[in-house]
Amino acid sequence: MSKNDSRVPAAEIKDFSVQETFTDAIKHDLIRHQKKSYEYFTTKGIDRVMREVFPVTFEDKKVTLSLPEGMPSFRLDDPDESIEDCRKLGKTYATSLSIPVQLYREETGEFKVQELRIGNVPKMTPSATFIINGIEKTCVFQLLRSPGIFFKRENLNQKNENNVAKFVPSRGNWMEFNLDAKNRFWIRLGKFRKFHLATFLKALGFEYRTVKGKKHPGELVFVSESKASKKSEENIDKRKKVASYRKQFVKVCEGWKARSSIKDDEGNIIVKKGQTLTKDHVETIQYLPANDGKEPYVELEVSSFPDVKVGKDEDSPWAFQKCFEDGMSSGLLSRDECIKEIYLNFRPNDQVPSSEAALDFIWKRFFEGEYYDLSEVGRYQINQTFQNEDVPLSHQRLTIQDVVRGIDFLINKVREEEDSDDIDHLGIRRVRGVGEMIAGELKKGLMGMVKMAREKSRTQDGETQTPQTLIVPKLVLRPIDRFFSTGELVQFLDQTNPFSELVHKRKLSAMGPGGLSRKRTGFEVRDVHKTHYGRICPIETPEGANVGLITSLSLWARIDEKGFIETPYIPVENGNVKFPKKEKDVQFFNALEEEDFYVASSCVFVDQKGNISGPSHKDRSQGESFRVSARHRREPQWIDSSQVTHLDYSNDQLVGVSASLIPFLEHDDATRALMGANMLRQSCPLLNPSPARVFTGMESAAADSSGYVLKAKGSGKVVSVSPDPDYPDEGSKITIEYDKAQPVDGSGKDSKKHVLSLRRYARSNQSTVIDQKPVVKSGDKVKKDSILTDGPGIKNGELALGQNLTIALMSLDGYNFEDSIVVSERVAKLGLLDSVQIEKFECVARRTRLGEEVITADIPNEDDSLLSNLTRDGIVRVGTEVSQGQLLVGKLTPKPEKERTPEEKLIWKIMNQKGSDMRNTSLRMPTGEHGVVIRVDTLSKEDSGVELRPGVLQKVDVYVAIKRRLTVGDKLAGRHGNKGVVSTILPEEDMPFLSDGTPVDVILNPLGVPSRMNIGQLMELHLGWASKHGGNRAKVPVFNGCSMETIQDELEKNGLRRDGKSVVYDGKTGAKLENDVVVGVMSIMKLNHLAEAKVHARSIGPYSLITQQPLGGKARGGGQRFGEMEVWALEAYGASRALQEMLTIKSDDIEGRNLAYKKMTRGEAIDLSLKPESINNLDKEIRGLGLDLEFFQHSDKNEFSEEISDKGDKDENPSESKAGLEESEDPNTEVEQKVTSEENEENE
Repeated sequence: MSKNDSRVPAAEIKDFSVQETFTDAIKHDLIRHQKKSYEYFTTKGIDRVMREVFPVTFEDKKVTLSLPEGMPSFRLDDPDESIEDCRKLGKTYATSLSIPVQLYREETGEFKVQELRIGNVPKMTPSATFIINGIEKTCVFQLLRSPGIFFKRENLNQKNENNVAKFVPSRGNWMEFNLDAKNRFWIRLGKFRKFHLATFLKALGFEYRTVKGKKHPGELVFVSESKASKKSEENIDKRKKVASYRKQFVKVCEGWKARSSIKDDEGNIIVKKGQTLTKDHVETIQYLPANDGKEPYVELEVSSFPDVKVGKDEDSPWAFQKCFEDGMSSGLLSRDECIKEIYLNFRPNDQVPSSEAALDFIWKRFFEGEYYDLSEVGRYQINQTFQNEDVPLSHQRLTIQDVVRGIDFLINKVREEEDSDDIDHLGIRRVRGVGEMIAGELKKGLMGMVKMAREKSRTQDGETQTPQTLIVPKLVLRPIDRFFSTGELVQFLDQTNPFSELVHKRKLSAMGPGGLSRKRTGFEVRDVHKTHYGRICPIETPEGANVGLITSLSLWARIDEKGFIETPYIPVENGNVKFPKKEKDVQFFNALEEEDFYVASSCVFVDQKGNISGPSHKDRSQGESFRVSARHRREPQWIDSSQVTHLDYSNDQLVGVSASLIPFLEHDDATRALMGANMLRQSCPLLNPSPARVFTGMESAAADSSGYVLKAKGSGKVVSVSPDPDYPDEGSKITIEYDKAQPVDGSGKDSKKHVLSLRRYARSNQSTVIDQKPVVKSGDKVKKDSILTDGPGIKNGELALGQNLTIALMSLDGYNFEDSIVVSERVAKLGLLDSVQIEKFECVARRTRLGEEVITADIPNEDDSLLSNLTRDGIVRVGTEVSQGQLLVGKLTPKPEKERTPEEKLIWKIMNQKGSDMRNTSLRMPTGEHGVVIRVDTLSKEDSGVELRPGVLQKVDVYVAIKRRLTVGDKLAGRHGNKGVVSTILPEEDMPFLSDGTPVDVILNPLGVPSRMNIGQLMELHLGWASKHGGNRAKVPVFNGCSMETIQDELEKNGLRRDGKSVVYDGKTGAKLENDVVVGVMSIMKLNHLAEAKVHARSIGPYSLITQQPLGGKARGGGQRFGEMEVWALEAYGASRALQEMLTIKSDDIEGRNLAYKKMTRGEAIDLSLKPESINNLDKEIRGLGLDLEFFQHSDKNEFSEEISDKGDKDENPSESKAGLEESEDPNTEVEQKVTSEENEENE
């Protein structure tokens, strides 16, 4: 970010960066990877999938389904509904997909072409989300191992040491070569048993020949069984029908390099030696008489397969060669037996077909057909590993050459004693984007459609067959619908605040289909890797079971076309830095490409001419070089400045967007930095937030990428800010007229007049409020990038998640013990931390077997005061203040009628008693809730364009806004992982105050700083205090911030003490405190863990049978769990009566609870006569503290009887001591004592 920020006046910002940065070349778009991935799907992904699936031939009917030539392979139409209508009506924001299909019948030579509408595919919104059934979702990208070939050493330095080279495809069976400690070669195909490698090679048609005159090494040769010429019709037929001869030929495709010239039947040269095959070459080979237009095959001897020798040093007589030779020339198994053994490996219970059919089965598993797919990335990785560019990226099956090179790869790895490939290296891990995932689901649907079409073609008459009769469109989109509705990687968008949305869109997950399982994943996979630098944030990850498995992209990282994560670098030539002016001047490298360069940190000092002046402030003389720290092959080292090839692009390149918002991040412990990054996502959008006084400069970029900040696309004038019909005082549309025509979002057209619709008082997925507020007025002139709107948690186009409050680090009567926080009543009075939540209450009228439910205001036996707020339709009025128990929607439901006598029926008919046949099932405000009705949405089956579930006649959604004021129990936090709970809200006059009479707003415990090692909060506190007195805001970029000496100078400059302390007086007595106190300004957030939304009654709802803890929670009318810590709290508070209830009739004392209920209904006094298990636990706990606890039996006459347990009693039998107790007058006492005795015996 540049030093001059255009959002606020430059005078208000003071930059405390240590050095100037040059990061304006790349424009920040933090959700660009999401948009590019979906754009790939709509432009290339669908077309690629269509061409992979089609053409399809049904052999029995000789029918072919294909894509017609000269026509696009698909068509996407515009969505029928707008984004806002889909949210309101509960629909999916989708685009219609249509594909053209051509049917060709070989018997008649007839072509039939039809365009089939497949269905609706969800479309991404401009903010990179999906609207699925009215709910906003996002797709988390998946980080998994790339297809390719990998080497691994197992059981190193042990007797059973094993070396493995493994082909890992994108789809299909793995091919694994093994070399054990006894130098024996094995192969494993898929997850089946392993067998000798020679068996597999013999089955494919390999022979091992020794070289005359030399014992080692030999040559591995791929030979032909038939010596017949290519022109032989008999051999051609065999090659077409029998797979055993297919090994003699190879299917060529565009991009292959010919090792020798290829000729036609007349001897004319089609392709010269060394020439690359073009599309015309492939078509010419395809229509040679030998191929007959089916598939372009050529003989192996003239193809691009070279002879490959096993081993590179002919003078090395090592045991690998001899073992290989012995295995191949053993002669124990014929080729037919090898084919049979491999076939039974896949199909152990099947009868083995002919050798030709079995070989065809094996061949299609790896070298042809639809069962095996390396993908373009896998072919690229294999070509890079083998340093072979002969095989084009479009060939996504294994070749014979790959098999031989794979064996050679394993031998050379073992021979050179290389380590295993690092599976966590980002050079061999790639990212699957949303576009690739949807394309994969589309391919599944198309394959299912083809399978169904093949079955239908067998039963339909050939003359009446058309593409429409064979294809079932709903089968195509079924996997896509399942992916968006129940897919693990498609998640409800975290909309707690705009920043949480942004972070959710940048997440990477190692779990999901084909990924890792958190139950079986070890520490190595979860740990930070060296290649994560600049690509994956080392700080931001969830706490708990998913730690390390869910990560986040680094700030400047991007994803290339193959799915590898890249990070930017600035090129350096001979020690001179080539500062970029545009994005094309910046070089992006993935983890493998980076290892060849010497990369220095962006913290090195550069003079005005762009020369590296070393790691310090010293200016170097001309020709003098400095040694700087640089990375090469993931290892740091000191090198001469002239050897540096690249610089890091930015100081904050290491971290993600969350950590980049934490000032003085470098002074915080990693654990607390993680908590701070996570709590930024949990912050409630406040009603009137303020931008942080100490900020990093990334707040503007984060707000831009959130989608809530709208900007002008050019210079122009605001024509009007239109009011919302529901909220006349608030603008909901902005009309702008530009001086020049600008592109209109979503339409692809240019226009001078633009109308922008705003989201006002909408409910998010987390029940927080979404409100886009216009910051312009009618008649205002705007320039390009002028801010038009603010969003939730955004102020002046900048992220503002909290309030700048005056903080004191001191102790106050124990109220801020540990992580407790004392807050001034001034904060609550002014509503500085007030937020709004919008709850949605739904009422549905259905058609039941007893009749139709009715939504009406005519509800019998209901209080008139509750009915007064309902309209004639029985729905609450907008603007009504509602509290618990009040009606929101009146509804009557039919109830089963009793059998009545004819006389009763006549009386009921005369009296017109209809209401008695209905029961009141009205929607009411839940217990403990209150608020104001701000919107009512009514959907009826009769309305046009409305789709309701089967049996639903009418649906009413009532939105109630609840103002959450700051209360005791709310959770507050800073940006450094310093979190706590409000313990008390003191009157303003009782708070400690400064010399000028200013009371502090918040009191934190100073002991929470050194133990947590988050010193960054102290530096923010001091710099914020200095900035407040200086009347400015302090910009402190991550890893480029000022030192403590600079902060002390700034304090002194503004007339404050260098140590940051102030004289503080006691608010109650007015006396000066003995010690001076650190006072400053810090940004404080209120987290979305509000006490008012969680605290509720315990003694309601069902109980668990075993633990006797309440089931469910507040949302389901259950109770609140009462555990050990809650007992300790009541003990410390001295609430003996409440504790007695909790541990007896409200605990596991089932019989005592039933007796208490009976006595309550009779109006009698409750007798706590039993001793439940919780009392025994309390007894053990108190005795563990060295305290004696005595129990007494309580009688109805309120007199104490003998002690139940006497410490001085000589009788050691507890049952006998209980038998001697005085019997109670209550008849249940004997049973209760017996139960207690049995419980005590079990405990002992």
